[in-house]
Amino acid sequence: MKIHSMLSRSMASVGIILGVLSHSTLLYSSTWTTPVPISQPGFLPSTLGGPVLVVNSLGNAITVWTTEDSPGDLGNHAISSAYFTPSTGWLPAQFISDLSQDPFGNPFYSDQGDPDIVMNSSNYAVAAWEGVYNNAPFPSVVIYATRSSDGTWNPAQILFAGANFDQPVNINLALNEAGTTVAAWRLQTSTGENTQVSFLPFGGSWSTPLMISTAEDGGSGDNKPFPAINENGNVVVSWQSKIVNDFGIGVATYNAATNTWSPPLILDSTPGDNVSENPRSAIDANGNAIVAWRKDTTIYASYFDGTSWGPPVDLSSVLGPTEPALDPDVVMDAQGNATVLWSTNGLNEQVFSSSRLPNGTWTTPVAISGGPFDSFSSFMSQNPLSVANNGDMMSIWGSNDTIFADYRPFGSQWLPFEIVASGSNIYLNIGLTSCGLGIAVWLETEVVASMNYNMLLPQNARAKKCCDKFTVQKRCLNILKWDPSPCAKYFNIYRDGVLIDSVSPSESDKFIDLLGCKNKSHNYTISLVNFNGFESDQVPVVFH
Repeated sequence: MKIHSMLSRSMASVGIILGVLSHSTLLYSSTWTTPVPISQPGFLPSTLGGPVLVVNSLGNAITVWTTEDSPGDLGNHAISSAYFTPSTGWLPAQFISDLSQDPFGNPFYSDQGDPDIVMNSSNYAVAAWEGVYNNAPFPSVVIYATRSSDGTWNPAQILFAGANFDQPVNINLALNEAGTTVAAWRLQTSTGENTQVSFLPFGGSWSTPLMISTAEDGGSGDNKPFPAINENGNVVVSWQSKIVNDFGIGVATYNAATNTWSPPLILDSTPGDNVSENPRSAIDANGNAIVAWRKDTTIYASYFDGTSWGPPVDLSSVLGPTEPALDPDVVMDAQGNATVLWSTNGLNEQVFSSSRLPNGTWTTPVAISGGPFDSFSSFMSQNPLSVANNGDMMSIWGSNDTIFADYRPFGSQWLPFEIVASGSNIYLNIGLTSCGLGIAVWLETEVVASMNYNMLLPQNARAKKCCDKFTVQKRCLNILKWDPSPCAKYFNIYRDGVLIDSVSPSESDKFIDLLGCKNKSHNYTISLVNFNGFESDQVPVVFH
């Protein structure tokens, strides 16, 4: 516990306070930074796919996107990437696809696009995308590149080449901390489509692709199969599945202990039962999984308990028939807590959230946006919903020409949403670390990014006033308390807007001000400074 008084400070207090104030000038407040372009100057990003972002537990981030042209070959779509750390910011973007040409000046790889990116806490990353290999008789290929922990991108290589005129498209990736990557894509053939998967162990080679759907299964349009993997190597993959003239949601699971895939299962549809599409998958540390999707205008979710799938649960119809739903996203933390987000497209366009409780029920949807034209989109490989290792969540959405983000600390409600930026808002991505760093990436005419370096706030900031009467005087003091935080380097204490001290969590989450009742009542606020040195907004202290 720290006890401070003006008598003990005397003239030395001036130096202490000035020292703290000088330190505070190095801090950043917890607001979203002005968006900055991160794509290469002079090269336009493609508007057909948009950027994809992933953030790891260290606060480092990486994003990939399709560039309309590449050096020396206008019109040849290439793949670009940029990397971020809290200490250095965004490093210059670079091309990670193969830009080599044959002796006649033609690119070996062209029409590259639709990339995905994954990264673990070792800063090991894998990117994959589709394209054309012009030096092959059947040129449609899936291409990949790996990024070493030291920041070096290894040369791009072919992951899978279609036989005859088969065309692999719409690849998505998942990666765990052990460095195992699972890739899932759609293979378009002359007889239909099917969903294929392959594994890349860290430091190894891709496994032989395996078809996990039926021989004539598969989706349509921009529907991408969606894989998720946990730390034990267990996997869930969901995809859009053809059922006669309709579409349902297919799913398969992989058990790493037995090295086996389950037979494909259709979760929701029978022939003539509308159209289900755009599934999203998540898995927890115990192998439990969630798949969420849109069926016509309704949001459904199905839960896997490690053995079998439960019946689909309608999450959105409670909002009423005038509120048709748009495509959802789903996340699970390691403990199995799941949350689904989507937006409505009716009279009241808002973003809604529903979470699965430990007893297996889903909460009534709650609006987290302000409306009336808010749109949450989980298009392609973009990540508009992110969960940190500790269970904190963050989401991003757009409304006309404004971008919003919202933060939900673990075990709490969604906080009031914040404005990230004004302007174009397509292909929105959000990434969140366990200690309050948020990163947003989206597409304007360039790929742009904004950061919020510390969204953490001191929790339960409270105070009480205590007075002692002596023979010749009355002494009053204010006792301030707040909840501890594992992410706090220290807390700053402000009195009437002036920083008066910094309190280390290792000492106590408590502060006593001996001047609390002299002459007037004081207003106190507290902020949290995280381990990257960034300060949160100030939280008012409530007297009890």
